[in-house]
Order: sequence, then structure tokens, then C-alpha cells
Amino acid sequence: MGALVLLVAAPVLAWSAERIAEESGMTATFIGTSLVAITTSLPELVVSISAVRLGAFDLAVGNLFGSNAFNMAAFFFADLAYRGGGLLSTVSSTHALTALWAIIMMNIGLMGIMYRAERRFRLIEPDSLLMIVVYVLGLWLLFNG
Repeated sequence: MGALVLLVAAPVLAWSAERIAEESGMTATFIGTSLVAITTSLPELVVSISAVRLGAFDLAVGNLFGSNAFNMAAFFFADLAYRGGGLLSTVSSTHALTALWAIIMMNIGLMGIMYRAERRFRLIEPDSLLMIVVYVLGLWLLFNG
């Protein structure tokens, strides 16, 4: 049943996002990178928070990193669906900023694993704080770029 809902909802989400971009005057790149990405990532967020609350920290982090890795592998399937040539060669060069921004955030996560923080600022580790700052900065750059 869930798969059926997904098959119906996915095209509606894509269509709605395109309309939001057109009506708001924002770029499809920004809407895809912000609203669509947040909407489709909410299940990973909920699962990871639940895993942390259960003490399953490796599951939580594995879910987030694994989701990012699978999303990159999904380019293969998206490229198969596109019949006009190479998918990445047809999109806005602004996605280079999005890709770089994602790589920087993944590297911050990698550094957080390799060089374990000994202190927290209030309730958050420095690497997590830096990731949210970079995320907000990236959205700002996309919005204003």
C-alpha cells in the first residue's frame, strides 16, 4: 500500500514543486534543493531521531550517511529515465554549488567521526553545529545566487 501511495505522490510532489518555483519566481534548483529535499528527507530524519532515542547511534548515523550514498547512486536510475542524453549535462550549473555544498557537509561529518569532539556547545557538538551553519549558508547562497 505504501508503494502505491509513493507512486501517486511522487509525481504530484514534483509537479507541485515546479508550480511553486514558477509562481514564486524562485528557481527550480532552489525549490528542489530546499523544499523537495526536506520533504523527501523527513522519513530519514524521523528514523534517525528514533534510533538515537533508542540508543542505536550507529543505526542513526548509518541511516543518514547511507541515505546520502543511495541518493547519489539514484543518479543512475534518473539518468536511465531521461532519454535526451546525459541528465547531469542538461541541468543548471548552479547544481555544482549544491554538489560542493553537500560534499563539504559530508566531509564535516567524516571529520566528526574521525576527530571526536570532546566538548559540546550547549546541547550540540561543534561538527553538528558547523553542518547546520553550512546548510543554512548554502541555502542562502542558492537563494541569492
